[in-house]
Amino acid sequence: MQKVIHVVRRFAKDKWGGTETVILNTSEQLIENNIHSEIYSTDMFEPSGVEIIKNTPIFRFPYVFPYFNLSKESRYKLKLKGGNAWSCKMLIKLLFAKDLFVIHSHTLNRIGGIARLVAKIKKVPYVVSIHGGYLTLPESTSNEMSSPLKNTFDWGKLFGFVVGSRKVVQDAAAVICVGQIEHDLLKKKYPNKKIIYFPNGVKVDDFQKVSADIFLKKYNLPKDQKIVTCISRIELQKNQLLLVNAFARFNKENPDYKLLLIGTEDTAGYTKKIRERVEELGLENKLILINGLPAGGDLLLSAFKASTFFVLPSMHEPFGIVILEAWASGVPVIASKVGGIPGFTEDNMNILHFESENEDMLLEKMNLLNGNEELQKKLTFNGNAAVQRYDWSKITKDLIDLYNNL
Repeated sequence: MQKVIHVVRRFAKDKWGGTETVILNTSEQLIENNIHSEIYSTDMFEPSGVEIIKNTPIFRFPYVFPYFNLSKESRYKLKLKGGNAWSCKMLIKLLFAKDLFVIHSHTLNRIGGIARLVAKIKKVPYVVSIHGGYLTLPESTSNEMSSPLKNTFDWGKLFGFVVGSRKVVQDAAAVICVGQIEHDLLKKKYPNKKIIYFPNGVKVDDFQKVSADIFLKKYNLPKDQKIVTCISRIELQKNQLLLVNAFARFNKENPDYKLLLIGTEDTAGYTKKIRERVEELGLENKLILINGLPAGGDLLLSAFKASTFFVLPSMHEPFGIVILEAWASGVPVIASKVGGIPGFTEDNMNILHFESENEDMLLEKMNLLNGNEELQKKLTFNGNAAVQRYDWSKITKDLIDLYNNL
């Protein structure tokens, strides 16, 4: 059986995000097509060793952040976001891997460089997927990621030089972009390279199998409870604070709504800021804040179903897989018009767009959708029709074709 090894910076259940969802769903589909998948990750937030999730082995390796004068607080921030790590054990394990078909890196920098070096030594192609923004990363996010490194010295530059960490993208056999804008910019930068727009997918059937009752009963909510929902990592770039502020104004005229935020924290202290702002606005009895639910679990799927409408207020979003999940759940969506979102959505047809960081415009869209059954049905119907194109079985077939061509 052919083997694909997916290389990723971290793969932690309690810090789950879109990247982990994409890799695991891809691995499941590859297995069904007789291609064995393994996932190689650092042991950030998880113990070293091997874990099997949905028939896919995850190998987690010890790592270091190779910087002098790095505080404990800064080290934690790097684990949450960015963090140019190094892992000797991952390199050694990958060098001795057998029956390699393709190495698929889902990260850049030194860990991505390990994938590059091993692919060259073993003479197999390697693919790079750009999940978190490469040429489109906002300055605010870039500054947030680099802030823990102030007053430190990077002693790992030699490792980066050896594995070619600065050449991960330019030397890849193919580069997969989940966002159309990222794709277009990379095509201009590397006109002779195989740059592919490859949207994320969703297991549509999974969202048809659960009802809203599971979530409503768990949190003692009535069946007719109206809920504005955002399911995403709790972090600066996802911009949940903007939604909190808009919801406060929206709730004055619509007091029967609650605000549901689900996600793990990826910006240190951001959850605390949200809670403080909620207290300032007097919304403590209106907020349901859940620090993550198991990915793919019935409770999370039911939370989508229980939503009156879904809001994604991101400042930066390479794709926005939660939009597909909301569509598959039959929930109308409002989202900021950023990153990869305009590439697969159509304003006023299957979604309502608003300009990023524009609280007034977000409030306007919430008011427009509230109580407008005709618009809700239109967005839901068109969203459900659109999501059929992004079922994982179809997405993975294209990926297998790419592997075979390489």
